Amino acid sequence: MANRIAELAAAIADNTAKVNGYLTSRNLPALSFDADVPVEVQQDRDFSVPRDIAIEAGEELLALLGGSPRAVFTKKITDLVNLQAICRFDIASNFPTERDTVTYAELAKCTKLAEPDIRRVVRGAITNHIFKEEKPGQVSHTAASRFVAENPLVRQWIEMTGRETMPASLKMVDAMEKWPGSGEPNESGYNLANDTTDSCWEYMPKFPNRSQTFADAMSVFTAGSAYGPEALISYFSTNQIFHGTVVDIGGSHGSVSIPIIQKYPGLNCIIQDLPSVVDVAKNNVPPDVRSRVQYMAHDFFSSQPVEDADVYLFRWILHDWADQYASKILRALIPALKKGARILIHEYVVPEPGKGSVNSQLSFRWMDVLIRGLCNGKERDEQDWYDLLSGVDVRFKVRAIHQSPLSQLGIVDVEWCPE
Repeated sequence: MANRIAELAAAIADNTAKVNGYLTSRNLPALSFDADVPVEVQQDRDFSVPRDIAIEAGEELLALLGGSPRAVFTKKITDLVNLQAICRFDIASNFPTERDTVTYAELAKCTKLAEPDIRRVVRGAITNHIFKEEKPGQVSHTAASRFVAENPLVRQWIEMTGRETMPASLKMVDAMEKWPGSGEPNESGYNLANDTTDSCWEYMPKFPNRSQTFADAMSVFTAGSAYGPEALISYFSTNQIFHGTVVDIGGSHGSVSIPIIQKYPGLNCIIQDLPSVVDVAKNNVPPDVRSRVQYMAHDFFSSQPVEDADVYLFRWILHDWADQYASKILRALIPALKKGARILIHEYVVPEPGKGSVNSQLSFRWMDVLIRGLCNGKERDEQDWYDLLSGVDVRFKVRAIHQSPLSQLGIVDVEWCPE
């Protein structure tokens, strides 16, 4: 029987050697908690592939060595609590610019928190290499704490997670017990966590700061290439979709559809969303595509008003809804569809257990729990997508389910075949 620990140790040694070799050959500094490698290096496959293999092997090795207690007695929630405090009270942002260290007393004065609480939070974060205390009582930045201090959207993401999604997730089990099998968006962990009968989409707008924080946090997912439009742009090219009309349903400001039509001048797009979103977005169209972009207020549960379009795009829309509601959204398209119309669904396609990387499995399963607790949504695997579409109408034909190396999101390519 193979010795898994030995295999993992060998994989770590081999791939960390490749990482070091990459850095040395390019005269880059060794990895450090004090500074991250440049973004362009992180995106270079010669660096990222051995790095990811080493990370996954390291995580599996930790799990094997730690056994059941490590798996069960997780510290992740307390890690989030410390991060939320760092962001809520601007701890990382309140370091003096004229020197490298700050005392706990100085941080307490800047943040108006009690010194024992500052000490508790910062020292808790230090266990994850967020801040460091090389001399007693003297705190200084690491790359991770500087990353939090310098990126407002990251701070919004942490705040949103601590205030919205994590409390909802922690109440998910209670919601499952209270409303067995419910797919209603207002019978979720979020409802119990916030003591409301509104869905999260109805409740958050009542508190503008919370609603804006949620929107800002979600924009983090379009800032990086793994969640950006690149995979769709490539898919349009591969499938020679160069002309016609794209309807971006729930497309917000057009952060995905606009880059697509910028790439392909023969395309135009109609971006549909709620009236409040459209009113703002229509004033911010890039000049180079202004003549090819139209904004339209539309509720995607209502019949699709744009007939005979070539592509109907859903990006990260259907995962917000249980099957009965996702079915209703898809069914609303049917009266508008012409023969051969394409429906492109850009969402997670969750791999089967044991398939794909450990990190991707963690990401998919983490999101599945968060979306279930938030609104009874659902991340779907390949069979789920087939079942959903065939259950709506057998004339929806799945042409392909594509997972691009450019993206964390898959592409479910559907054609309307009425005959």
